Amino acid sequence: MGASDYYRGLFPVQRTLKRGGARNRGDRLSTQLDRRQCERLLNVVATGLASGQHFTRFATIAWQKARVSASDSVKATGAWITLLREWLRKRDANLPWAWVQECGPVLGAHCHALIRIPPDLAPLLKNGLAVMARKVARDFGGMPCAGLFDSEKLPFADNPEHSPAAYEAALWGKVHYMLKCAPAGLESELDMLGRGHKPWGQSCPVKGKRLAVWQGYSGWRVLTP
Repeated sequence: MGASDYYRGLFPVQRTLKRGGARNRGDRLSTQLDRRQCERLLNVVATGLASGQHFTRFATIAWQKARVSASDSVKATGAWITLLREWLRKRDANLPWAWVQECGPVLGAHCHALIRIPPDLAPLLKNGLAVMARKVARDFGGMPCAGLFDSEKLPFADNPEHSPAAYEAALWGKVHYMLKCAPAGLESELDMLGRGHKPWGQSCPVKGKRLAVWQGYSGWRVLTP
């Protein structure tokens, strides 16, 4: 089976949309990120750095490996964010977050996410992030499995001031990776050349929203890396 055949099997053929309203359709298909979406991710990461509420963890959730349908993967990501947000809210903490949705032959439909877990609450979560992912998978008719959830703490995330260069290199490296399905030309236009090793210009079909970010930062403003 070729790659195009694989992707065609994930989503039903979409009828041609009439002009207007397509941007907000939950069932729209896209193959790449656009410039506006890339800038939203760059801005939220930079604003987090400036505000002191920087991202601390990078997570990958392979929904389709757990038999969650590709068509439900975006909703599943939103449900996972909601569970984590509510857990933190009960402990008087916000959840800065950003995610991108992708689909490929190895992981199937999956997401990559940056999140902020306050250092004092991180020990309480332990395996909680994975437990929440397994719950969401079951809620969407899936079957939790090995490889569903992977997460890593960014180097020096608890105290980035101790080694700001190392922390920011790791952070922007993850951002670069999350934007690999953006047009190749945007890598230089957005000043992301040299920040990661994965080539941009890749593509994959996603049904629904490809990228979303938290908008709760105080004094939200446009910043660039």
